[in-house]
Amino acid sequence: MCGAAIALPASVPASYAQRLKCGSHVFELLESGFRSVLLMLLRCLCSILVYELLLLRVLAAPPEDRAAAVRRAAELQQRGDLAGSIAIWQSLLTANPTDVQALVNLGILSAQGTHYREAEAFYSKALRIAPDNPDILLNLALAHFKSADLKGAIPIFEKVLTLRPGNGQAVTLLGISYYGTREFAKAIPLLEESPEAHTNNEMRQMLAQAYIWTKQIDKAAGILAAILRDSPDSAVAHMFLGETYDAQNRTDDAIREFQAAVHSNDAEPNAHFGLGYLYWKNKQNDQAEVEFKRELAVDPAHAASIAYLGDIQFKRENFDAAHVLLTKAIALQPNIRLAYYDLGVIFQRQQKHADAVKEFKKAIELDSARPDAHYRMVASLRALGKEAEATEELKIVRTLHEKDTEDTILKLTGPNGTPNPGPN
Repeated sequence: MCGAAIALPASVPASYAQRLKCGSHVFELLESGFRSVLLMLLRCLCSILVYELLLLRVLAAPPEDRAAAVRRAAELQQRGDLAGSIAIWQSLLTANPTDVQALVNLGILSAQGTHYREAEAFYSKALRIAPDNPDILLNLALAHFKSADLKGAIPIFEKVLTLRPGNGQAVTLLGISYYGTREFAKAIPLLEESPEAHTNNEMRQMLAQAYIWTKQIDKAAGILAAILRDSPDSAVAHMFLGETYDAQNRTDDAIREFQAAVHSNDAEPNAHFGLGYLYWKNKQNDQAEVEFKRELAVDPAHAASIAYLGDIQFKRENFDAAHVLLTKAIALQPNIRLAYYDLGVIFQRQQKHADAVKEFKKAIELDSARPDAHYRMVASLRALGKEAEATEELKIVRTLHEKDTEDTILKLTGPNGTPNPGPN
């Protein structure tokens, strides 16, 4: 449900309130929580873990003038004169295009200037000369990681670990990369193995959320309870524990945890949204409206809060107000399914069936496994004279309803039709 980005550019998308299924539970907030943990952890790693490996040892005994140039380049770098240091390394590289040390240091300096693509190019050239150097490979992986290219970083971190099994930094960052690409089952053992797993609350929160995504709710709750024992005023831990309760359909307990979160930090990003969502889910729309507005006081561009405020107006049949809010939410974040669905219904009621079909199709693109948009679209397709398309949509609706019934039976009886004894 809740929680927030690596402010990683667009590769790890940002934002809240996509309706995401996790088993039979719909997590409206888990997407943003996912990003929140990444952002917090990256900030920590940037200062603690993620350092560029300064490969200043000379691979072969240099001549005296080269040694002096290397020392001078290092001095300039330490003083913050990156341009001066780059000029020296460039001159050394010009003199010897296969100078691995020069290529690596130019990569390091490029990364320090946040020019990660340039850094990747320098490291890649160095690896063509020294292909199995784990330090250069780790620097290359870091450049991909910092530029938000997590998929590009993963195979390089994996190669580092084949060369240096158990390397703590590679283990941690590979786990985060899998988490960032939503490969939670692969992320979990690495996050568990990470040296930071038992000392860094952000890492523990990330692991807890990975457990939530993989439906290991008890493990998530155990980690979060431990965090709250150590840090009882941690708003984020209260929020994540609220998510675990929501996953268990313990809505009242979830509400209490989010209330504790806003009590601990009234300005915690997404805390009011999470509480508002739980009220909304409980059909307590007046309380939900208050919390969504409080979230907007923290972040005026919080698209999900705007979308849910639009939905509340929609439910009150204030369609003009709903239309304004829902359209604004989509402009801020174009992947909020609820907004498209509500707009589709509004257009349908206004007899604007072509517009309604357009909105329903967008809702289906975001989640095709839910029957509501398919079902609603049938009436608009028929109104437009598109009977064949309407018939196809009805078939989809029946299939989805049958699957839902089948899933319910499996939960009650087990896969062989025998009664499911449930948990001991």
